[in-house]
Amino acid sequence: METISINRANAPALKVADKVELGAFQQTQLSNGVPVYYTKFEGEDIVNIDCSFAAGRWYEPSAMVSRAVCRLITQGTSSHTSKQLANEIEFYGGSVDVENGHDHTSVKIFVLRKYLDKILPLVREMLEDAIFPEDELQLFKSKQLQKLQIGLQNTDFVANRTMHEKLFGPSHPYGYHIDEAIINNLNPEQLRQYSHVYYQPARTTLFLSGNITDDVLAQLEQHFGSQSSAQAIPRPTYALETDSEMEYLVKNEQSVQSSIRLAGLTINKQHDDFPALNVANTVLGGYFGSRLMSNIREDKGYTYGIFSMIKHHKEASYFVVDTEVGNEVCHDAVKEIIKEMELMNDIPVSDHELTIVRNYMIGSLIRATDGPFNRIKVIKNMVLSNVDVSYFNRLVDAVQHATPESVKLMSSKYLQPDMYKQIICGNPITEPVA
Repeated sequence: METISINRANAPALKVADKVELGAFQQTQLSNGVPVYYTKFEGEDIVNIDCSFAAGRWYEPSAMVSRAVCRLITQGTSSHTSKQLANEIEFYGGSVDVENGHDHTSVKIFVLRKYLDKILPLVREMLEDAIFPEDELQLFKSKQLQKLQIGLQNTDFVANRTMHEKLFGPSHPYGYHIDEAIINNLNPEQLRQYSHVYYQPARTTLFLSGNITDDVLAQLEQHFGSQSSAQAIPRPTYALETDSEMEYLVKNEQSVQSSIRLAGLTINKQHDDFPALNVANTVLGGYFGSRLMSNIREDKGYTYGIFSMIKHHKEASYFVVDTEVGNEVCHDAVKEIIKEMELMNDIPVSDHELTIVRNYMIGSLIRATDGPFNRIKVIKNMVLSNVDVSYFNRLVDAVQHATPESVKLMSSKYLQPDMYKQIICGNPITEPVA
Protein backbone atom coordinates (compact mmCIF):
# COMPACT_ATOMS: atom_id res chain seq x y z
CA MET A 1 0.00 0.00 0.00
CA GLU A 2 1.35 3.39 -0.99
CA THR A 3 1.91 5.85 1.86
CA ILE A 4 0.88 9.44 1.20
CA SER A 5 2.99 12.03 2.95
CA ILE A 6 1.23 15.23 3.98
CA ASN A 7 3.18 18.37 4.74
CA ARG A 8 1.18 19.75 7.67
CA ALA A 9 3.28 22.91 7.74
CA ASN A 10 1.38 24.12 4.68
CA ALA A 11 -2.30 24.99 4.97
CA PRO A 12 -4.52 23.40 2.32
CA ALA A 13 -5.62 25.62 -0.55
CA LEU A 14 -8.83 27.57 -0.01
CA LYS A 15 -11.66 26.51 -2.30
CA VAL A 16 -15.25 27.72 -2.45
CA ALA A 17 -17.85 24.99 -2.94
CA ASP A 18 -19.08 24.90 -6.51
CA LYS A 19 -22.70 24.09 -5.67
CA VAL A 20 -24.93 24.83 -2.68
CA GLU A 21 -28.59 23.90 -2.76
CA LEU A 22 -31.43 24.29 -0.31
CA GLY A 23 -32.43 20.64 -0.68
CA ALA A 24 -35.73 18.87 -1.03
CA PHE A 25 -38.90 19.78 0.83
CA GLN A 26 -42.60 19.25 0.27
CA GLN A 27 -45.46 21.67 0.51
CA THR A 28 -49.15 20.92 0.93
CA GLN A 29 -52.15 22.18 2.86
CA LEU A 30 -54.86 20.77 5.07
CA SER A 31 -58.49 20.77 4.00
CA ASN A 32 -59.15 24.09 5.74
CA GLY A 33 -56.20 25.77 4.02
CA VAL A 34 -53.57 25.47 6.79
CA PRO A 35 -50.18 25.51 4.98
CA VAL A 36 -47.84 22.58 5.64
CA TYR A 37 -44.12 22.45 4.80
CA TYR A 38 -42.07 19.37 5.56
CA THR A 39 -38.74 17.65 5.12
CA LYS A 40 -38.44 13.88 5.46
CA PHE A 41 -35.97 11.85 7.47
CA GLU A 42 -36.68 8.15 7.82
CA GLY A 43 -33.49 7.24 9.69
CA GLU A 44 -35.16 7.72 13.08
CA ASP A 45 -38.85 7.34 13.93
CA ILE A 46 -39.21 10.87 15.31
CA VAL A 47 -41.41 13.81 14.39
CA ASN A 48 -40.68 17.50 14.90
CA ILE A 49 -43.65 19.87 14.45
CA ASP A 50 -43.45 23.65 14.61
CA CYS A 51 -46.88 25.29 14.83
CA SER A 52 -46.26 28.92 13.91
CA PHE A 53 -48.85 31.63 14.59
CA ALA A 54 -49.03 35.26 13.51
CA ALA A 55 -49.37 36.23 17.16
CA GLY A 56 -46.30 38.26 18.13
CA ARG A 57 -45.97 41.78 19.48
CA TRP A 58 -47.34 43.22 16.24
CA TYR A 59 -50.84 41.93 17.00
CA GLU A 60 -51.10 42.81 20.69
CA PRO A 61 -54.11 44.74 22.00
CA SER A 62 -51.84 45.87 24.86
CA ALA A 63 -48.18 45.52 25.73
CA MET A 64 -46.69 42.14 26.66
CA VAL A 65 -49.86 40.15 26.00
CA SER A 66 -48.28 38.11 23.20
CA ARG A 67 -45.32 37.03 25.36
CA ALA A 68 -47.55 36.10 28.28
CA VAL A 69 -49.93 34.07 26.11
CA CYS A 70 -47.10 32.25 24.37
CA ARG A 71 -45.36 31.35 27.65
CA LEU A 72 -48.56 30.34 29.46
CA ILE A 73 -50.61 28.60 26.79
CA THR A 74 -49.09 25.27 27.85
CA GLN A 75 -49.75 25.85 31.56
CA GLY A 76 -53.26 24.54 32.04
CA THR A 77 -56.66 23.88 30.46
CA SER A 78 -60.15 23.14 31.78
CA SER A 79 -59.26 19.44 31.89
CA HIS A 80 -55.56 19.40 32.80
CA THR A 81 -53.34 21.35 35.16
CA SER A 82 -49.87 22.39 34.00
CA LYS A 83 -48.37 19.54 36.02
CA GLN A 84 -50.73 16.98 34.48
CA LEU A 85 -49.94 18.19 30.98
CA ALA A 86 -46.20 18.09 31.63
CA ASN A 87 -46.36 14.63 33.20
CA GLU A 88 -48.36 13.15 30.35
CA ILE A 89 -46.09 14.63 27.67
CA GLU A 90 -43.02 13.44 29.56
CA PHE A 91 -44.52 9.95 29.99
CA TYR A 92 -44.44 9.54 26.21
CA GLY A 93 -40.92 10.94 25.94
CA GLY A 94 -42.05 14.05 24.09
CA SER A 95 -41.62 17.77 24.58
CA VAL A 96 -43.81 20.78 23.88
CA ASP A 97 -41.94 24.09 23.92
CA VAL A 98 -42.91 27.65 23.07
CA GLU A 99 -41.11 30.53 21.38
CA ASN A 100 -42.31 34.12 21.25
CA GLY A 101 -41.21 36.80 18.82
CA HIS A 102 -42.06 40.22 17.46
CA ASP A 103 -44.17 38.91 14.58
CA HIS A 104 -44.69 35.18 15.12
CA THR A 105 -44.91 32.75 17.99
CA SER A 106 -44.44 28.98 17.92
CA VAL A 107 -45.61 25.89 19.75
CA LYS A 108 -43.04 23.17 19.06
CA ILE A 109 -43.65 19.43 19.39
CA PHE A 110 -40.96 16.76 19.43
CA VAL A 111 -41.97 13.12 19.88
CA LEU A 112 -41.57 9.58 18.62
CA ARG A 113 -43.95 9.06 15.72
CA LYS A 114 -45.72 6.16 17.45
CA TYR A 115 -46.75 8.48 20.30
CA LEU A 116 -47.84 11.42 18.16
CA ASP A 117 -51.48 10.42 18.63
CA LYS A 118 -51.01 10.89 22.39
CA ILE A 119 -49.44 14.34 22.16
CA LEU A 120 -51.46 16.05 19.42
CA PRO A 121 -54.79 15.95 21.32
CA LEU A 122 -53.09 17.65 24.27
CA VAL A 123 -51.62 20.36 22.05
CA ARG A 124 -54.97 21.02 20.42
CA GLU A 125 -56.52 21.22 23.88
CA MET A 126 -53.95 23.84 24.87
CA LEU A 127 -54.62 25.89 21.75
CA GLU A 128 -58.40 25.82 22.07
CA ASP A 129 -58.89 25.70 25.84
CA ALA A 130 -55.97 27.37 27.62
CA ILE A 131 -57.39 28.97 30.77
CA PHE A 132 -54.32 30.84 32.05
CA PRO A 133 -54.73 29.93 35.72
CA GLU A 134 -54.23 32.75 38.19
CA ASP A 135 -51.46 30.93 40.06
CA GLU A 136 -49.51 30.27 36.85
CA LEU A 137 -49.94 33.89 35.79
CA GLN A 138 -48.73 35.15 39.17
CA LEU A 139 -45.66 32.92 38.95
CA PHE A 140 -44.99 34.24 35.43
CA LYS A 141 -45.33 37.83 36.65
CA SER A 142 -42.99 37.22 39.55
CA LYS A 143 -40.31 35.78 37.26
CA GLN A 144 -40.71 38.61 34.75
CA LEU A 145 -40.39 41.24 37.50
CA GLN A 146 -37.21 39.58 38.75
CA LYS A 147 -35.78 39.42 35.23
CA LEU A 148 -36.63 43.08 34.70
CA GLN A 149 -34.97 44.17 37.95
CA ILE A 150 -31.82 42.22 37.12
CA GLY A 151 -31.84 43.35 33.50
CA LEU A 152 -32.04 47.04 34.38
CA GLN A 153 -28.68 46.70 36.15
CA ASN A 154 -27.14 45.15 33.04
CA THR A 155 -25.72 47.55 30.46
CA ASP A 156 -26.28 45.07 27.62
CA PHE A 157 -30.00 44.80 28.47
CA VAL A 158 -30.46 48.56 28.76
CA ALA A 159 -28.51 49.26 25.57
CA ASN A 160 -30.78 46.92 23.62
CA ARG A 161 -33.93 48.48 25.10
CA THR A 162 -32.66 51.95 24.26
CA MET A 163 -31.70 50.91 20.74
CA HIS A 164 -35.13 49.49 19.93
CA GLU A 165 -36.93 52.50 21.37
CA LYS A 166 -34.82 54.98 19.42
CA LEU A 167 -35.10 53.03 16.15
CA PHE A 168 -38.82 52.27 16.22
CA GLY A 169 -40.47 54.50 18.82
CA PRO A 170 -41.61 54.08 22.43
CA SER A 171 -45.14 52.95 21.49
CA HIS A 172 -44.23 50.87 18.42
CA PRO A 173 -44.50 47.05 18.79
CA TYR A 174 -40.80 46.68 18.00
CA GLY A 175 -39.74 49.54 20.27
CA TYR A 176 -41.73 49.69 23.49
CA HIS A 177 -40.22 48.91 26.91
CA ILE A 178 -41.70 46.44 29.36
CA ASP A 179 -42.00 47.89 32.86
CA GLU A 180 -43.47 46.83 36.19
CA ALA A 181 -46.88 48.36 35.48
CA ILE A 182 -47.20 46.44 32.19
CA ILE A 183 -46.33 43.18 33.93
CA ASN A 184 -48.68 43.78 36.86
CA ASN A 185 -51.60 44.73 34.62
CA LEU A 186 -51.71 41.35 32.84
CA ASN A 187 -54.87 39.41 33.65
CA PRO A 188 -56.23 35.96 32.72
CA GLU A 189 -59.28 37.18 30.81
CA GLN A 190 -57.13 39.42 28.61
CA LEU A 191 -54.87 36.46 27.79
CA ARG A 192 -57.80 34.10 27.12
CA GLN A 193 -59.33 36.52 24.65
CA TYR A 194 -56.04 36.90 22.78
CA SER A 195 -55.36 33.17 22.60
CA HIS A 196 -58.90 32.39 21.43
CA VAL A 197 -58.42 34.74 18.50
CA TYR A 198 -54.82 34.14 17.45
CA TYR A 199 -54.03 30.58 18.55
CA GLN A 200 -56.82 28.71 16.83
CA PRO A 201 -55.52 25.55 15.05
CA ALA A 202 -56.84 26.89 11.73
CA ARG A 203 -54.58 29.94 12.06
CA THR A 204 -51.30 28.06 12.17
CA THR A 205 -48.63 27.35 9.60
CA LEU A 206 -47.05 23.92 10.12
CA PHE A 207 -43.38 23.13 9.61
CA LEU A 208 -42.56 19.43 9.93
CA SER A 209 -39.39 17.37 9.87
CA GLY A 210 -38.60 13.76 10.61
CA ASN A 211 -40.42 10.59 9.61
CA ILE A 212 -43.36 12.36 8.02
CA THR A 213 -45.70 9.61 6.81
CA ASP A 214 -49.24 9.68 5.45
CA ASP A 215 -50.41 8.78 8.95
CA VAL A 216 -48.68 11.85 10.41
CA LEU A 217 -50.38 14.09 7.85
CA ALA A 218 -53.72 12.40 8.55
CA GLN A 219 -53.35 13.12 12.28
CA LEU A 220 -52.55 16.75 11.54
CA GLU A 221 -55.63 16.89 9.34
CA GLN A 222 -57.70 15.55 12.23
CA HIS A 223 -56.45 18.06 14.79
CA PHE A 224 -55.59 21.13 12.70
CA GLY A 225 -57.53 20.67 9.48
CA SER A 226 -60.91 19.78 10.95
CA GLN A 227 -61.51 23.26 12.33
CA SER A 228 -63.28 25.52 9.83
CA SER A 229 -61.12 28.04 8.02
CA ALA A 230 -60.18 30.98 10.22
CA GLN A 231 -61.70 34.34 9.40
CA ALA A 232 -59.10 36.81 8.19
CA ILE A 233 -57.96 39.36 10.76
CA PRO A 234 -56.79 42.73 9.41
CA ARG A 235 -53.09 43.22 10.09
CA PRO A 236 -52.54 46.30 12.28
CA THR A 237 -50.49 49.19 10.95
CA TYR A 238 -48.03 51.27 12.97
CA ALA A 239 -45.98 54.30 12.04
CA LEU A 240 -42.26 54.30 12.76
CA GLU A 241 -41.28 56.89 15.36
CA THR A 242 -37.52 56.91 14.83
CA ASP A 243 -35.82 59.42 17.11
CA SER A 244 -33.95 62.17 15.29
CA GLU A 245 -30.98 62.26 17.69
CA MET A 246 -27.87 60.30 16.71
CA GLU A 247 -25.97 59.94 20.00
CA TYR A 248 -27.27 58.62 23.32
CA LEU A 249 -25.58 58.01 26.65
CA VAL A 250 -27.42 56.07 29.36
CA LYS A 251 -25.35 56.37 32.52
CA ASN A 252 -24.78 53.47 34.89
CA GLU A 253 -22.18 54.63 37.39
CA GLN A 254 -22.01 51.22 39.08
CA SER A 255 -20.98 49.40 35.92
CA VAL A 256 -17.33 48.60 35.18
CA GLN A 257 -18.05 48.24 31.48
CA SER A 258 -20.01 50.02 28.78
CA SER A 259 -22.25 48.51 26.11
CA ILE A 260 -21.94 50.03 22.65
CA ARG A 261 -24.48 49.90 19.83
CA LEU A 262 -24.14 51.54 16.42
CA ALA A 263 -27.56 50.93 14.92
CA GLY A 264 -30.02 52.09 12.30
CA LEU A 265 -32.75 50.95 9.94
CA THR A 266 -31.62 49.29 6.73
CA ILE A 267 -32.91 47.30 3.74
CA ASN A 268 -34.89 44.08 4.16
CA LYS A 269 -34.56 40.60 2.65
CA GLN A 270 -36.76 41.49 -0.31
CA HIS A 271 -34.41 44.25 -1.48
CA ASP A 272 -32.25 43.34 -4.48
CA ASP A 273 -29.11 44.59 -2.70
CA PHE A 274 -29.54 42.54 0.45
CA PRO A 275 -27.58 39.39 -0.57
CA ALA A 276 -24.56 41.50 -1.55
CA LEU A 277 -24.90 43.64 1.59
CA ASN A 278 -24.91 40.43 3.61
CA VAL A 279 -21.43 39.68 2.24
CA ALA A 280 -20.14 43.18 3.05
CA ASN A 281 -21.51 42.94 6.58
CA THR A 282 -19.75 39.60 7.08
CA VAL A 283 -16.45 41.18 6.09
CA LEU A 284 -17.02 44.01 8.56
CA GLY A 285 -18.26 42.12 11.59
CA GLY A 286 -20.26 39.04 10.69
CA TYR A 287 -17.87 36.29 11.79
CA PHE A 288 -15.00 35.65 14.18
CA GLY A 289 -12.31 36.63 11.66
CA SER A 290 -14.01 39.90 10.70
CA ARG A 291 -12.44 43.35 10.48
CA LEU A 292 -14.03 44.48 13.75
CA MET A 293 -12.97 41.35 15.62
CA SER A 294 -9.42 41.46 14.27
CA ASN A 295 -8.95 45.09 15.26
CA ILE A 296 -10.95 45.66 18.43
CA ARG A 297 -10.55 42.23 20.01
CA GLU A 298 -7.33 40.75 18.67
CA ASP A 299 -5.24 43.88 18.15
CA LYS A 300 -6.54 46.37 20.71
CA GLY A 301 -7.84 43.92 23.32
CA TYR A 302 -10.83 46.15 24.07
CA THR A 303 -13.46 43.38 24.12
CA TYR A 304 -14.05 39.64 24.21
CA GLY A 305 -16.29 39.88 21.19
CA ILE A 306 -17.74 42.34 18.69
CA PHE A 307 -20.13 41.66 15.84
CA SER A 308 -22.15 43.49 13.25
CA MET A 309 -25.41 42.00 12.05
CA ILE A 310 -28.56 42.72 10.10
CA LYS A 311 -31.69 41.80 12.05
CA HIS A 312 -35.05 41.33 10.36
CA HIS A 313 -38.60 41.83 11.54
CA LYS A 314 -41.52 41.45 9.16
CA GLU A 315 -42.06 45.21 8.91
CA ALA A 316 -38.53 46.55 9.37
CA SER A 317 -34.86 45.56 9.32
CA TYR A 318 -31.94 47.14 11.12
CA PHE A 319 -28.15 47.02 11.16
CA VAL A 320 -26.25 46.99 14.44
CA VAL A 321 -22.68 46.79 15.71
CA ASP A 322 -22.80 45.20 19.16
CA THR A 323 -20.07 44.99 21.82
CA GLU A 324 -19.19 45.47 25.49
CA VAL A 325 -15.91 47.12 26.52
CA GLY A 326 -14.23 48.52 29.62
CA ASN A 327 -15.31 52.04 30.56
CA GLU A 328 -11.77 53.36 30.09
CA VAL A 329 -11.63 52.32 26.40
CA CYS A 330 -15.25 52.94 25.41
CA HIS A 331 -14.69 56.08 23.34
CA ASP A 332 -11.59 54.62 21.72
CA ALA A 333 -13.61 51.53 20.76
CA VAL A 334 -16.25 53.69 19.09
CA LYS A 335 -13.53 55.49 17.13
CA GLU A 336 -12.09 52.17 15.96
CA ILE A 337 -15.54 50.93 14.86
CA ILE A 338 -16.03 54.07 12.82
CA LYS A 339 -12.53 53.74 11.37
CA GLU A 340 -13.20 50.18 10.21
CA MET A 341 -16.49 51.19 8.59
CA GLU A 342 -14.76 54.05 6.79
CA LEU A 343 -11.99 51.74 5.57
CA MET A 344 -14.64 49.44 4.12
CA ASN A 345 -15.89 52.39 2.10
CA ASP A 346 -12.44 53.57 0.99
CA ILE A 347 -10.25 50.52 0.39
CA PRO A 348 -11.37 47.42 -1.51
CA VAL A 349 -11.12 44.14 0.36
CA SER A 350 -8.26 41.91 -0.80
CA ASP A 351 -8.90 38.79 -2.86
CA HIS A 352 -7.40 36.65 -0.09
CA GLU A 353 -9.66 38.09 2.63
CA LEU A 354 -12.70 37.79 0.38
CA THR A 355 -11.89 34.15 -0.33
CA ILE A 356 -11.84 33.45 3.41
CA VAL A 357 -15.21 35.18 3.80
CA ARG A 358 -16.67 33.23 0.89
CA ASN A 359 -15.57 29.95 2.44
CA TYR A 360 -17.01 30.90 5.81
CA MET A 361 -20.36 31.99 4.34
CA ILE A 362 -20.72 29.02 2.02
CA GLY A 363 -19.87 26.73 4.92
CA SER A 364 -22.54 28.42 7.02
CA LEU A 365 -25.13 27.96 4.28
CA ILE A 366 -24.18 24.30 3.91
CA ARG A 367 -24.45 23.75 7.67
CA ALA A 368 -27.78 25.57 7.82
CA THR A 369 -29.29 23.20 5.25
CA ASP A 370 -27.50 20.02 6.34
CA GLY A 371 -30.24 17.49 7.07
CA PRO A 372 -34.01 17.83 7.28
CA PHE A 373 -34.12 19.26 10.80
CA ASN A 374 -31.87 22.18 9.88
CA ARG A 375 -33.41 22.62 6.45
CA ILE A 376 -36.94 23.10 7.79
CA LYS A 377 -35.68 26.04 9.90
CA VAL A 378 -34.39 27.75 6.76
CA ILE A 379 -37.68 27.06 4.99
CA LYS A 380 -39.64 28.44 7.94
CA ASN A 381 -37.52 31.59 7.95
CA MET A 382 -38.15 32.14 4.24
CA VAL A 383 -41.90 31.42 4.41
CA LEU A 384 -42.48 33.77 7.34
CA SER A 385 -40.35 36.43 5.63
CA ASN A 386 -42.42 36.19 2.42
CA VAL A 387 -39.49 35.11 0.25
CA ASP A 388 -39.21 31.98 -1.90
CA VAL A 389 -36.45 29.55 -2.85
CA SER A 390 -34.96 32.10 -5.22
CA TYR A 391 -33.95 34.13 -2.15
CA PHE A 392 -31.70 31.31 -0.95
CA ASN A 393 -30.22 30.96 -4.42
CA ARG A 394 -29.52 34.70 -4.53
CA LEU A 395 -27.72 34.47 -1.17
CA VAL A 396 -25.50 31.72 -2.55
CA ASP A 397 -24.90 33.56 -5.81
CA ALA A 398 -23.96 36.79 -4.00
CA VAL A 399 -21.34 34.93 -1.97
CA GLN A 400 -19.87 32.98 -4.86
CA HIS A 401 -19.64 36.02 -7.14
CA ALA A 402 -18.67 38.65 -4.58
CA THR A 403 -15.87 40.94 -5.70
CA PRO A 404 -13.85 43.64 -3.95
CA GLU A 405 -15.84 46.14 -6.00
CA SER A 406 -19.23 44.77 -4.96
CA VAL A 407 -18.23 44.78 -1.27
CA LYS A 408 -17.00 48.38 -1.56
CA LEU A 409 -20.22 49.42 -3.33
CA MET A 410 -22.47 47.91 -0.65
CA SER A 411 -20.33 49.46 2.08
CA SER A 412 -20.58 52.90 0.51
CA LYS A 413 -24.37 52.59 0.16
CA TYR A 414 -25.30 50.99 3.47
CA LEU A 415 -22.38 50.92 5.93
CA GLN A 416 -21.53 54.60 6.25
CA PRO A 417 -20.95 55.26 9.98
CA ASP A 418 -22.84 58.57 9.93
CA MET A 419 -26.00 56.66 8.95
CA TYR A 420 -26.20 55.01 12.36
CA LYS A 421 -27.02 56.04 15.89
CA GLN A 422 -24.41 55.70 18.62
CA ILE A 423 -25.83 54.29 21.85
CA ILE A 424 -23.64 53.82 24.92
CA CYS A 425 -24.87 52.42 28.21
CA GLY A 426 -22.43 52.40 31.13
CA ASN A 427 -19.95 54.79 32.66
CA PRO A 428 -17.44 55.65 29.91
CA ILE A 429 -14.38 57.56 31.01
CA THR A 430 -14.04 60.73 29.00
CA GLU A 431 -10.59 61.75 30.20
CA PRO A 432 -7.48 59.79 29.16
CA VAL A 433 -6.33 57.24 31.71
CA ALA A 434 -2.83 58.04 33.10
